[in-house]
Amino acid sequence: MVITLPHELNPLVLPYKEVLYNLFFQAASQALQKLALGYPRLQAQLGFTAVLHTWDQDLQLHPQNGLNILPEKLRRIESP
Repeated sequence: MVITLPHELNPLVLPYKEVLYNLFFQAASQALQKLALGYPRLQAQLGFTAVLHTWDQDLQLHPQNGLNILPEKLRRIESP
């Protein structure tokens, strides 16, 4: 799964990269966990790795998170 930061935020990325990248990772993580827990056929907690890519192939600023779900870290949540 790839999540791209909106281009409108690019002017803020370089001067505030630590804050924005931390928020970006947190938002991506929370969105993926919420999706996995709320999807009726899955209802699981996920383990995943996230890789930040900051530049495109033309060396233009293009922040995106590459998220890889680790199947061995998938844990089903039992319904009460």
